[in-house]
Amino acid sequence: MRLFEYIYAFFDIMDSSFIEGKFTLFINRKPYELMSRDVVILDKHDFEVFDELIPYYEYLSKKSIDNVDSVPSTKSTIVTLKYFKNHLARYKGLDDKAKAKIKILSKRSHCIEVKIGHDLDGDPFAYFNTVRDRNGLEIGKNIFLNLVRQFNDYHILSKAPYVYLTDIHFRTTDGMFCYIGSESTRRISNVQPVLSFWTPKFEIKAKDKAQDYFKKDTFPIEDMLMAKALVYAEQQHLSFAIIHSVMTLEVVVPKLIDTYLTSKGVTRSTVQDFNKKFGLSVRVKAFLKLILPKSNHHIIDTVGQAVKIRNDILHKGLQDPALTVENVKSLVDSCQSLKIIVEKYLHRYTQMNGPK
Repeated sequence: MRLFEYIYAFFDIMDSSFIEGKFTLFINRKPYELMSRDVVILDKHDFEVFDELIPYYEYLSKKSIDNVDSVPSTKSTIVTLKYFKNHLARYKGLDDKAKAKIKILSKRSHCIEVKIGHDLDGDPFAYFNTVRDRNGLEIGKNIFLNLVRQFNDYHILSKAPYVYLTDIHFRTTDGMFCYIGSESTRRISNVQPVLSFWTPKFEIKAKDKAQDYFKKDTFPIEDMLMAKALVYAEQQHLSFAIIHSVMTLEVVVPKLIDTYLTSKGVTRSTVQDFNKKFGLSVRVKAFLKLILPKSNHHIIDTVGQAVKIRNDILHKGLQDPALTVENVKSLVDSCQSLKIIVEKYLHRYTQMNGPK
C-alpha cells in the first residue's frame, strides 16, 4: 500500500515571489513533487462579525472540502487565488458591496506543498504513529526545507538571478503543517502543525550565489532587464513589468538594426542619425518587419502594443489599475519572444553577414 505525506507552508506574498506550478525535485536522486500556488486564506472569525457574509463563508468552506483547488486547514478556509476569484464572481447571493468586503477580509498568501510517498504493509493507521511521531515529523520537515531551498535557489538563479539584491526576499513562513493521504483519497488524517515559525538559514548562501552571478561580465543587461520584467509580472507590479520588458528591446533592437545596416554598406554616422531620428516604436513596428520574416510579424504587432503602453505610462501617467494581469503577462511574454528572435538574427548577421 502507498501513503502520501503532504507538508505545506505559507509565505507572505509581499516577502516572497515564487513561480506557480508543479515541479519535480530530487534529494539523493529520489523524486519529490512540489506544488507552488497563490492562495487566499479566509478566517472564520473575521466573517462571523458580518452576519450577511456567514452563508458565503460556509458555502465556500463546504465546496472546498477535498477540492484540488483547496488546502486543508483546521482553522480557516484556504483556496487558490484563481478559484476564489472565479467562485466569488459567480456567487449570486451577494451584491458588489458585500463582495468587496469579502475581498478585504481575505488574506492573500503563497503556499508551497511537498508530497512525500510512503510504501508500507499492514494497517495504515498503525503506520501513522511512525510518520507522525517526533522523529517522523523532523524527517518530513527536513525534506520539506531541503526542497524549498532548492526551489528558492532555482527561482533566484534561473528566473531572476540579480533580483535578490533589490526587491525579492525570502523571510519567514507563517507556519508549516502536514496531513496523510492515500492514492484513492485526498486526505485520511487530521492536519497537524509541524513548525510554527521559520526563518530560512540559507538566505546568505543564496545571496552570495546571486552576487557571484551578478558580477559575471557574461550576464548581459538585456537578460537582467527581462528577468526583472518577468518577476514584476509575477508580483503583479504591472507598470514596472511593461517598462522593463520594453527596456529590454531598447537594448537589443538597435544592435540588430546597426548590424543589419552596416552589413548593407550604410556608414556608422548614418546609422547613428537613424537611431536618433526614429524611436523604438518605429524601429519595432516598421524596420523589424523589413528584417524579420513574415512569420514573426504578429509578435512585432503585439510588442508594438507594449511599446505604446510603456509610452503612456511614462508620458501620460497611465497607472496599474488601467492594466490587467493577463494582458500584461501576455505582452511581457511577447517581448521576451521578440528578444530571443532578434538575438538569433543578430547572431546570424554577425557571423554570416545576413540571415539564411
